[in-house]
Amino acid sequence: MRILFTESSNNLGGQELQLLQQLSILPEYGAECRLVCRAGSRISEQGSVQGVALSHAPFARAIDTTSIRALRSIVAQWRPDAIVAHGSPDFYAARLAIVRTSPRPALFRVKTYHTGGHSGWLHSWLSDGVLVPSEFLRRTICTSRLPRHANIHVLYPGVQFYDTKESVQDSMKGEMAKEGPTAQADLSHPVICHVAMLRGEKGHLFMLDVVAALKDRYPSIRYVIIGDGPERERVESRIRDLKLTRHVVMLGFLSSPHEQVLASTVAVNPATVEPLGMSQIEALGLGVPVVANRAGGIPETFIDKHHGALCEPGSVDQWVASLKEIFEDEKAARVRAEMGSRWVRSRFSCAENAEKLVSMISAHIR
Repeated sequence: MRILFTESSNNLGGQELQLLQQLSILPEYGAECRLVCRAGSRISEQGSVQGVALSHAPFARAIDTTSIRALRSIVAQWRPDAIVAHGSPDFYAARLAIVRTSPRPALFRVKTYHTGGHSGWLHSWLSDGVLVPSEFLRRTICTSRLPRHANIHVLYPGVQFYDTKESVQDSMKGEMAKEGPTAQADLSHPVICHVAMLRGEKGHLFMLDVVAALKDRYPSIRYVIIGDGPERERVESRIRDLKLTRHVVMLGFLSSPHEQVLASTVAVNPATVEPLGMSQIEALGLGVPVVANRAGGIPETFIDKHHGALCEPGSVDQWVASLKEIFEDEKAARVRAEMGSRWVRSRFSCAENAEKLVSMISAHIR
């Protein structure tokens, strides 16, 4: 089986990292893979490091004749059984490139979010299948403009879970020391870890209100923020307004934050918009207790009360109560998290992702 992946993004975020992971593991399942992306993009650079078979196209716009010709040539020479497109520019270029191809490769569109409008409807009609990361996103697309419901499939992401669970508190202290005087404060429990880009929907401002409500009962509480983004100045301003300077540590972007997560009492995901959410899955995979919003696809990632806690978005009281329960009986919380670890490692394994993708493509090969 030959699979041609396309990606029009210049960035290297969650979707691009997932694609690189698939390119690495799919050969173990009998698939020969190639990636077409923009020259100079970060995924091209990383793919080159990984030894991925690469080709380039500009993917400058939805209807880009240069990209269409490039893909048509690649398809004619390489003869893929399927094309898996990750962005709109590369999807439309691929669709036009294979119009007169015989036999035509199956065409799939990967969608990790849905902003409304016509794209979900259009992609479902122009492709052989739309792959989404959660049942929540599938339902969202299916309620808009009558797409081909049977054509939209849930493909949960594969997570590269770490096997190690040894204590890394010293490593955490080392990272925090880079942040200056605030980071050198007492690191005794409880420590709340939040891995997310600093964007409004990720809930950092809300979590500051939660920490403010907890700090009198837990004077040594620390809220560790891992990530960067456009909301950084607003978050820093709110920290000062709430007088939380000694309680909040901002580490910025870390390529591998698992050590900091593992050293924490609890990992949180207070996002209000989340097609699935990865941070709580990765934390549970390490056996770290989690608290998250009952929003988007997050409830699909663990079982409330059995593995972690789900709270209603915006409810400071619920969040405070859930975190207190963990702080007051961390041993019980760790037992639940260990059960959650086994659950997520089965549901979101790389092997499960690869096997299901190959199965979906096999069902559509002509």
